[in-house]
Amino acid sequence: MKQLFYVLLAALVCIKCEQSIAAEPLMIVAEDWAPMSYRVNDQPTGYVIELIQVLQLQLSRTDPIVFLPWARANLLGQSQKNVLLIAMAKNHQRESRFSFIGPIAEGSMGIFVLKDDPIKLDNLSDLTNQGDIGVYREGDCQQTLKDSHISQLAVANYPDQSVKQLVLSRVRFLCQADFGVPYTLNQIGKRKSDVRMAYKIKDLAIYLAFSDGTSPALIQQWHQALGQFMQTPEYTALYQKWFETDLHPNEPKLFTVNN
Repeated sequence: MKQLFYVLLAALVCIKCEQSIAAEPLMIVAEDWAPMSYRVNDQPTGYVIELIQVLQLQLSRTDPIVFLPWARANLLGQSQKNVLLIAMAKNHQRESRFSFIGPIAEGSMGIFVLKDDPIKLDNLSDLTNQGDIGVYREGDCQQTLKDSHISQLAVANYPDQSVKQLVLSRVRFLCQADFGVPYTLNQIGKRKSDVRMAYKIKDLAIYLAFSDGTSPALIQQWHQALGQFMQTPEYTALYQKWFETDLHPNEPKLFTVNN
């Protein structure tokens, strides 16, 4: 009888714990970076938006999605707990500040030029004194180029601004992930073939990023929900819808702060 009492007590404690985690508020932050996340008539849409909405349904959560410029979103994630940045590349500067789940998307970071630009790039040092490079503020491209001692950066607040600067020849180069460039070109009446990637910097993986101080149990719940969804045909259809390929990540890992 005493053993049954302790079993029931343990079960009650687990239920209370799960209820406490479920009640813990989470600020979900997105940026305008189509097709990952963007707004149409003030309504959020995009690949990661739809992914987050599915996971929220699985987790019985209703946390609102807030849009902020990337620099503000990044600063918020570094200064407060219980913040989820829904699309972030993982690098060594961020690993001490965020726990990462994913990847949720994979692509490449590269240097883009207009299709008729004859320049050939064998490494990043070839960019020196060759013209301005469009990047967006506090993005992975900006940090990568700074680490390579590339200084001629034209910094914009939003990724689509940098793409437009390239098309208008206000910058010669664009550093960006290949996820969003085709969509932005299409939105301004241009085609994917109007630009080319002159140099691939690195493979790029995008993650869900939870700020330091967020409950490990809450992060684990999101990790499990993502892993389960990635095994379904619905996830393959979602990825194909936004990226026109069914070759997607399917085994998300959890990288905790400083681990």
